[in-house]
Amino acid sequence: MGTTPTRQKMPTVEVIPFVPLSSGSRRFAYTYRVPAKESVAPGTLVRIPFGKRTVSGIVFREATQRIPPWKLKTIASVTSSVPLFTPAELAMLQHLAELSLESFPLLVQSAARVRSVGQADDISENLKQKARRRASRIDVRWKPLTDLLPSALHGQLLLLIPETSVAHATIELLEKKKLPWAFFAQTLPVRERRALLQRLRTGESLVIVATHPGIFLPLPALSRIIVVEAALPAHRQWDLHPRYDARIGALLRGKAQGVPVTFQSTLPSLDLASLSPPEPNDILRPGSVRVLPRMSTDPLFSPVFLSAIRDTIERGGHVFIFHNIVGTERAFVCGTCGALLTCPECGGILERVRSQLHCRQCKAARGPLLRFCPRCNSPHLSPRRIGTSAIVDMLRHIVPGVSVAQADRDTLPRLRAGTLSARAPAPHSILVGTERAFAALGEYDLFDCIIVLDADRFLESLSFDAAERAMITITRLAHRRRADAPLLLATTHPHQTLFRALETDLRIWMEEELADRRTLQYPPEAVLIRLERTASSAGQARTLAKKLLQRLAASAPDVRTGFRVIERPRPRAEILLRGPRAALSDALRFIPTGWNTDPFVPVSLLASSLP
Repeated sequence: MGTTPTRQKMPTVEVIPFVPLSSGSRRFAYTYRVPAKESVAPGTLVRIPFGKRTVSGIVFREATQRIPPWKLKTIASVTSSVPLFTPAELAMLQHLAELSLESFPLLVQSAARVRSVGQADDISENLKQKARRRASRIDVRWKPLTDLLPSALHGQLLLLIPETSVAHATIELLEKKKLPWAFFAQTLPVRERRALLQRLRTGESLVIVATHPGIFLPLPALSRIIVVEAALPAHRQWDLHPRYDARIGALLRGKAQGVPVTFQSTLPSLDLASLSPPEPNDILRPGSVRVLPRMSTDPLFSPVFLSAIRDTIERGGHVFIFHNIVGTERAFVCGTCGALLTCPECGGILERVRSQLHCRQCKAARGPLLRFCPRCNSPHLSPRRIGTSAIVDMLRHIVPGVSVAQADRDTLPRLRAGTLSARAPAPHSILVGTERAFAALGEYDLFDCIIVLDADRFLESLSFDAAERAMITITRLAHRRRADAPLLLATTHPHQTLFRALETDLRIWMEEELADRRTLQYPPEAVLIRLERTASSAGQARTLAKKLLQRLAASAPDVRTGFRVIERPRPRAEILLRGPRAALSDALRFIPTGWNTDPFVPVSLLASSLP
């Protein structure tokens, strides 16, 4: 009589499926049975049955819960012969998802896309052990990148750049230093990405210039991470999913591999200043910006501006006129004296709304339309779009015969890199542009005169970091000047702390702004989440905001809330959530679909809390 063979118990693992999960669900891994004669480790890429379809996923860990065998499904196939991630890297990705308040499966899927192209199977064991366990050092350097690059390269150096437009200047700098380099971005062709990943996995000594996904690259011989121009908001990827901050990823990557992390910046940042305050001349030399007071009824081009433009052109120099409006603003301009119709209370520009004049800044109605200019009594008062296109037309009348170029979101797609360069064979004497102009300019393209026509535009935004963004933009403009070239800035509020600090000491503004944020509990003193949702009308936006606030008050009492309704250009509701990070993470589970979330997680808070 034969004996019944004993059925061998098959191991079970938890797999993270690459599928969109509901925002309120905290479950991100599902238990599966490992096929016979197969062995999988955490980080292995597999195909699993999920509902009525088969999807890809990553093995997270061994199963921690006992599930009846008849309820388990079996892994369909094993895609990668070696794991894409180590357990430590998976823990880093999970930590990054928690800090970024983002879905863990989405973040793992994004990281897997970086590593799964052209995966090598011959990773030597001695190379895997190169990552030494040591304490990660975090420092802030208020110096140019060229001062931080080593003369000789030992291991792999990761340079995280905020956007691809910075890559060209960074690579030029590396070639001058005679350092071997490689560039990585998600837009690279598959063949180039495959070749680059194979080089990185062998531990070749390289300087890797990469955008946000560079924190997911396999770098076994990583020796240092430098976040280039860490003050720029472009390091925060919130317009696409998954949303994360590359600076936070650099902190966690440095902690996981025990390598130093350096935040390099020549621009002001309150977040970085909380870690290491800059010296007086590190960012902006006192007195390098000239603030010009003006009345709200003054013309856009004051006599000082016109004199500076003509003098610079006569000397054969180049002028950059900064105006961060493309042409979506309809204002009334006098054709005789050039004055703008402005609000008598706040100085904002008056726009036409039906048959009334409304202030763009304070949203108040200021009476019916006028037939005559209040300054010169001229009847030539007409509505115009005061954007870069209108300014180019004005300059062609003010300085006829001079080459004028325009650089904004409408013209840059038609311009190639270098066409705006002052070193080009046929240079433009005057460049009128918005912040998009920085992408079309080379690293060494400098101007003999820079003019900011309306600095009040910087402070019209209701965002809590409007002043900081303004200071970053003004500092970027200051770096585009030649030695001792003027930077002229016109404002109707010259006594604002921001403008006073430009002429004296930047640290005055930093100290006052940090004190205000500490009182109001705004970043970098706390974590903040901004929720936004568009609606068909202002009334509907207000109703949606109040319903959500009532729900949050009942489910997340530790979270402080506030909201506002913005009527133009499109009605939308905006809600701010402040509080401990754990409470904010719980509050996100109660937010219904349709609301866009934008978290602000300060790097300084994490750097002080990480062991």
